[in-house]
Amino acid sequence: MTLPSVPVASVDNAYACLADESGSPVLPFAGGDAERLAAIAVNMGATLRFMAPAAVRHSRNRTGERAGAESVVAYGRNDPAAAHLYAHLTGRRVALALDVAALHQLEVPAVVIALADDADDDLTDWAQGLRSSTPGLILGRNTEELRLKLLATAIGVMAGGGGGLPHLVELSPNQRSGFFAGRSCTFAGGGADPDTIRAALRRGGSLIRITGHGDGIDGDLGGGLILCPNDREFRRAEWPRPPQCRSTGQCHRTRIPLADPALARRTLTPDAVTARLLIWNTCIGFPAQASFIDRRYGVGLRLATSPAVGALVTTGSIVLSAEASTQSLIQPLLGGETVGSVIGRHNAAADATSEALLLFGDPALRIAPVVAADERDPRGEARTTSVSTPAPSAPLKHSSRSGADATLPLQTADRPPAVPLMELIAGLKGRAGNAKSAAGRSPVEAQASQHETHHAFERLVAALHESSLESLWLRHGAMRSFDHAARCQNCGAAATCYRIKVQTQPPLTRHLTICRACEIVGNTEGEPPFTITLSRAMLSIEGAVPGGDWHAALIWRQRWPLGTRLHRWPQTATGAPAVRWAPPVDNNAAASASVLFVVDGQCHLFGRTMAATGAPAGFRMPATLAAAVPPEA
Repeated sequence: MTLPSVPVASVDNAYACLADESGSPVLPFAGGDAERLAAIAVNMGATLRFMAPAAVRHSRNRTGERAGAESVVAYGRNDPAAAHLYAHLTGRRVALALDVAALHQLEVPAVVIALADDADDDLTDWAQGLRSSTPGLILGRNTEELRLKLLATAIGVMAGGGGGLPHLVELSPNQRSGFFAGRSCTFAGGGADPDTIRAALRRGGSLIRITGHGDGIDGDLGGGLILCPNDREFRRAEWPRPPQCRSTGQCHRTRIPLADPALARRTLTPDAVTARLLIWNTCIGFPAQASFIDRRYGVGLRLATSPAVGALVTTGSIVLSAEASTQSLIQPLLGGETVGSVIGRHNAAADATSEALLLFGDPALRIAPVVAADERDPRGEARTTSVSTPAPSAPLKHSSRSGADATLPLQTADRPPAVPLMELIAGLKGRAGNAKSAAGRSPVEAQASQHETHHAFERLVAALHESSLESLWLRHGAMRSFDHAARCQNCGAAATCYRIKVQTQPPLTRHLTICRACEIVGNTEGEPPFTITLSRAMLSIEGAVPGGDWHAALIWRQRWPLGTRLHRWPQTATGAPAVRWAPPVDNNAAASASVLFVVDGQCHLFGRTMAATGAPAGFRMPATLAAAVPPEA
């Protein structure tokens, strides 16, 4: 197969708009870029055609000035020269927008180019909210990285998918299966060897789909391997709101000290991932700018800005997602459709079982050759691009996409406590049911039942003490319905409430409420007549708490200095729970707070995350920990 060639020329001005004798665009590059751009071209299924300076000329972006041409928007404080160059390379026109308000005054652009610090939550909310079109976001953490990312993206677009089919790599850490490698595809489950997963992610020329836990800071890859940004840049950074490992000197996921060489065998940095397209189907892949942990520490931003990844498709808000929710993307992408058209269809039909996805890259990118109409079957699907992965040993339940009535298996998240939280809750509910069915118990039996309930409550508190808000995720269940009209009781922002059937004994129906700003704010049994609002200075009960025996506690996990504090909810003189309570905690610290409330045999959890207030401009890693971190190999 003859690979498509992309013309390039070395020039002094890295943003020069160049063209060959026919007027076709030519990529400009500085002398040190050649080797890296050549590797990028191989990944995208192309080769570079180096042109002599005498064979190129400077050109204005005349192609993009034609009426009706798509636009490239220079967003925020970024130098518009980068947008002018990219518009020239892709045949588009240029527009400028300082903020989202200015974006709303323009036709929806094809691409928005910005420095990562300018890519605020307004921008990602705008992109995710456009269900009828899919603009791509091209970001760089600095001007040099943005320039290289633009050139890499342009190479992918100019290659046009002509480099043959990508190798399909499917990672499903939640599946109890091992590793399979075929000529056209690779599948790795939770039991795969970590070295084989590393090789699959580094091979290049691939379409990678990862379905597993991730919070935008790190992510599960299977085989005990964690996608983690723990490299020299991460260790030297002094941004505010650092992750927990920066204050403890110990990896939050693996419990391995940062100074231990064994940690390198359990982690993979985002710079090691090479792919034409990466679909990261996870809890949240690109966190909010004002998230609990500064997203500059995370893998989500690093993947979005990596020149080694042609495009990244991921989630921009906390969602409950299943393996099947992105399965429908694979075949049309392998059939040569543009990434924008495939993601656009997905987003147009998105609901709570498959939230709208963000595209970091160019929607015009193709990762495979276009399949001609006569090569398609009567349903319009490509006949020649069918790639089947081996069935996992524990197959997924694929559901119909019938909206609110769909039953969709959920992905699991993080390491569970010693006893799964939902099993403890189910056991508590079972005890309450037994107590109600034995109304004629003696006082001694009634007291024993109360002691059992109290003991179950203590076990729940201990489980939350061990893993805090991560325990609020439901580990096994089926989504029954959802409600996008919910509101966060803490900040009043729009939230999503998922109604989920949990397969425990006895079965549970839980309502999981998620707010983008406060994260998981509720995990309740049905719709209780009360809720708990958490703020820094005050916790308050809104509504009426049912009468009867009750137990409640605050679990306050502080990030810096690190520590977890438990406080029982106070009671009034009548024995009822206090309506207002100011707990003795550090109100200025970064913390995750959760309130466990058990009443009338029902267990309710309310929570939120809180970023530090009055934080210094930068965070300095403790000198003892920084000195203990070994240099990179």
